[in-house]
Amino acid sequence: MPSQCCDVLDISLLLTNGIYTNHTLMLMLTQIIFQSGEFYSQDLKGRLWDLLGLAVTLLGIISAAIVSILVIKLEQEAERRKEVQRLVDQEGLIMDGLRALSEPLESQIKTLKNTASTLKKPEDVDHDPDVMLTLDSKALRETSYSDLYQIFIIRKKGTDKEKAELLTKFNSATEYLKAFGTDYRTTFQYFMTKFEKYEQDWNTAVNNTSKLRDRMIWAINNTPMTLPTQQALIKVDSVFLDYVNQHGNPLERHMVKQTLIDPLQIACKAANHPIATELLWLTNDAIHANDNINALKSFTRRGVLKLAVRLNRNKKVLSNLLNRYNELQKASRQNRRFWEILFTIFSTSK
Repeated sequence: MPSQCCDVLDISLLLTNGIYTNHTLMLMLTQIIFQSGEFYSQDLKGRLWDLLGLAVTLLGIISAAIVSILVIKLEQEAERRKEVQRLVDQEGLIMDGLRALSEPLESQIKTLKNTASTLKKPEDVDHDPDVMLTLDSKALRETSYSDLYQIFIIRKKGTDKEKAELLTKFNSATEYLKAFGTDYRTTFQYFMTKFEKYEQDWNTAVNNTSKLRDRMIWAINNTPMTLPTQQALIKVDSVFLDYVNQHGNPLERHMVKQTLIDPLQIACKAANHPIATELLWLTNDAIHANDNINALKSFTRRGVLKLAVRLNRNKKVLSNLLNRYNELQKASRQNRRFWEILFTIFSTSK
């Protein structure tokens, strides 16, 4: 009977793998029963007992195969449910992260507007960026596109157009938020690099102007010159005296320009003396540096306002995304509840 045992095992494997057909099963049963001469040599009673034994054996094999198939299917379903639960948890983390962005978005937009207002003022203040908007949620930063597709397309109810629009809005909102901090810092790194250079140019010109005044005073007192030239240089020096005696902060760049650099330009043009000419060139350098600083602040201010506008647009996209998500989520939840009840009933009966 070894060959019969092998054939029985073959049937078991076919049943377990779920690839048998009625025709195949009948053919193999026929071969098992009639392949041995012992079957024909027995009387009718012996043949019936052989047939009954084979039937019982086959029934046991079929039952075992069916149980094996059910176990495999249940394991597959358990894995599927585990994956579904992972996606559900991931989806919850993603949406919690998006909802938590509402307040930081408002604060960051307000900060950007305040920074733009500061850059518009003539005073030079600390312009270091204050970035409070970050994507702290790992789910928002690192969720793979395949998981996002499962979450927003496969597992959601709604038309293909609605679900595709939902995923597009999610990508649009989060991709820029991921890059915002870098964009903001890059903008101010450029600003600070240029500002430091232009400020150094300004300080150099102003400091050299102050040093040249000492030479001018010495020249007035010790160098022969015509009376008109002497009077012109004394008038230039009076500009320095007026600047020192002014009210307010004498170190503020815009104040230095208004009360020292601009009046010096006028006074030096009227004085026919090499020192006055040299002072005129230094004031030109200071004015050029001042213009560069103002242009840089204006340029940066426009960039900051664009960031605020874009963030505000993202805020609207995010709000629309959450509203649309909630609508589709209700439909998905109803569909998922049906399959959960069905699986619970099946598992309990097992």
